[in-house]
Amino acid sequence: KSMSTRRTTPERPFLPQTESYTSDNKDDSYEKEEKQASISRRPNKGRPALIGLLLLVVVAYFSVSHMQMTSDSKLQQVKSLRWNDESEEDSHDQHESDSEDDQSITTKPESSLHDSQCTIWLGASALKGHPGMGVFTTRDISSGSAVMPKGDGIAIPLFNVHASSKSAPNKEAKSAMLKMWMYYIWSVNKPDHITYEEYGGMSSYFPGYASLTNHHCTLKSLRQRYLEPFYDDSLVNRFEDPGAGAFSYDAGRDNIVNRDVKAGEELFLNYGYCKHGKQHKGTEWADKTFMPQDFKEATNIIFGALWKSLKVKDGELVVDLASDTFESGEISDLVAQLLPKNTEELKEMRLAGDTIDDLQNYLAQYKGLNHREPEWIRELGLCLENFVLGKSTLKQAGNGGIAQFHLSEGEIIAPVPLLQIIDKEALTIYRKLEGEYKAVGKQLLLNYCWGHSESSLLLCPQTNAVLLNHCSTRTKECGPKGPNAQIRWASEWHTSTKAWLKMSLDDMAKEATGGLAFDIVALRDIEAGEEIFIDYGEDWEKAWQSHVDNWQPAEAKTSLNKDSWISAKEANDDKETALKQFTTNDLRRVFEHPYLFTGCHYSVSEQDEKEAYHKEDKEWRKLSDELLIETYADDGESLSKGYAERYQFHKDHSIWPCQILKKESDDTYTVRILQNEYEDEQNWDANRAPRLLTNYSQEGIRFIVNPYKSDQHLEGVFRYPLGIPDEIFPEQWKKT
Repeated sequence: KSMSTRRTTPERPFLPQTESYTSDNKDDSYEKEEKQASISRRPNKGRPALIGLLLLVVVAYFSVSHMQMTSDSKLQQVKSLRWNDESEEDSHDQHESDSEDDQSITTKPESSLHDSQCTIWLGASALKGHPGMGVFTTRDISSGSAVMPKGDGIAIPLFNVHASSKSAPNKEAKSAMLKMWMYYIWSVNKPDHITYEEYGGMSSYFPGYASLTNHHCTLKSLRQRYLEPFYDDSLVNRFEDPGAGAFSYDAGRDNIVNRDVKAGEELFLNYGYCKHGKQHKGTEWADKTFMPQDFKEATNIIFGALWKSLKVKDGELVVDLASDTFESGEISDLVAQLLPKNTEELKEMRLAGDTIDDLQNYLAQYKGLNHREPEWIRELGLCLENFVLGKSTLKQAGNGGIAQFHLSEGEIIAPVPLLQIIDKEALTIYRKLEGEYKAVGKQLLLNYCWGHSESSLLLCPQTNAVLLNHCSTRTKECGPKGPNAQIRWASEWHTSTKAWLKMSLDDMAKEATGGLAFDIVALRDIEAGEEIFIDYGEDWEKAWQSHVDNWQPAEAKTSLNKDSWISAKEANDDKETALKQFTTNDLRRVFEHPYLFTGCHYSVSEQDEKEAYHKEDKEWRKLSDELLIETYADDGESLSKGYAERYQFHKDHSIWPCQILKKESDDTYTVRILQNEYEDEQNWDANRAPRLLTNYSQEGIRFIVNPYKSDQHLEGVFRYPLGIPDEIFPEQWKKT
């Protein structure tokens, strides 16, 4: 299974992401202050020398039998000792200085969006040894809080993108695309309403600031959840609107912090690769990146050196380090970078905290990163939240990008790192029909990528620039002034764009990552609350007008009709009303809807192993209701109660198809669970026995679109790339 979005770093490979990004993390603060007054204690100078000598014997014993120190209590002992070159005055001054630092930090007020406007930025990554970009905050964010108020844009479904065939006409183009894109798309960790859009082959692309976020196992600060509404197919009507299926209905992801984050920090996700060594194709970078084992090994070396360096002086136990303390032994280059270079650095490390974890996190923060001050970020970074997701003012467009702040003419509204697809034929969807492969449509991703009518190249954005809709001075959809923004090739912040503009497509095809970027620039002042528009180009306008002129409503092509239509969004918003249509009122009957099916939160347990499910009973439908419940039913309250909130963090395939058989009370039902095609076959399914649950809460039920029935699968749905102006499009990229 391939996964995830990657950050745009032209100078190094992107880091592939795995399913572990949603795992719970303990709420520890990794941001420890360098100095703490409470750990500057020293033993009494009046202690007799004999006691010191006895302690030295104890130390010698521990130095032999406990070279690798892992005890938090021993760390605190070492931290309380006096150093051989440390006078009482020095320590007293340090104590006062530390107290002042702590006081200033605890009384510092927290910033807000209103005070500082933009607070989420793209800038040069703080990771040492990595010259690419990273995502930073210039405000303090408390654990459990959202990074942005309205999430991170949209998700773009990709249908059967990983399926390959030696016979498909676009096999070479698709194979070339996947060599890079397999590291940018999610095939796992996606909500089940996306999974069920197609059998077996659904993936998602999540453009937005999270796609630019770097990986760190130790300093991970983000946890992702699904936005509400998760899926909105009510923005347009397939019976009335030519725009049906032309944009994504899937919400993106909301990012919340799993620990307190300080202003100036770079935000990190955990992609799941937390050890050295090639774990699968594309993870060679793991040997060049700090991993938890490096911080652990460095910590053990530091503790061992401290313990071995304890000596008695003037009847007092002190730390007396030799100059070559950390020069012996075989250690990796990464570990060597983490070790203190002198006694002063080691003194700072002993003040990192009270536990082993504190020191490891100190090494990650202060030895593995270059520090960025908020002022530096505001001066040299690029704002990633100038506009947010909102309802578009254009009827056929669905959502749009709404300005969050006042934006000045000439200002860069958004940086747009790009991922290339060398041959747009890769986005053609083929299926084998009547023994041969036939084109049945285009990937929705095509509508979000830039291209040129004379080139096969597509350039797809990694940020929420996907939210910006079309307007031109020719048609003035957005008003008489036309668009208020435009695309330009990236300025100096993106160091590789200038060189890539001189490359041929053949040379570009050899690259393992993206190397181009746009700037979205304001053409005039834009006020907060205004929708931002760009010009997609005249070719796009002609294609859209042709689609509108020839469009036929879905009623003419499907068994659905306007009168009986209900969207998944409307059904989930008013479950009680929608469930009246879907409830069979018979424990033996099933109900099929041409557009929606009901899904129930379910997980396999020992209840699935009951004796009744291990044998086939072809006559079960003849049993009375009472006997059916007695034989085949279990209480479903624990599976369903409270799941409305838990769905935002749910694991893959936790929604199983189900039938709603009978209403029991205001909000509980008797349901029948059906086999989940993505999970192991259960005995009750193999033996065609009914898996019944009573007392099942309405909270655990969701309405989901049937496979291949979403608007994006409609015949003749609009597909066309956004246009790159001819005057900025390199000639060598055009067809010869």
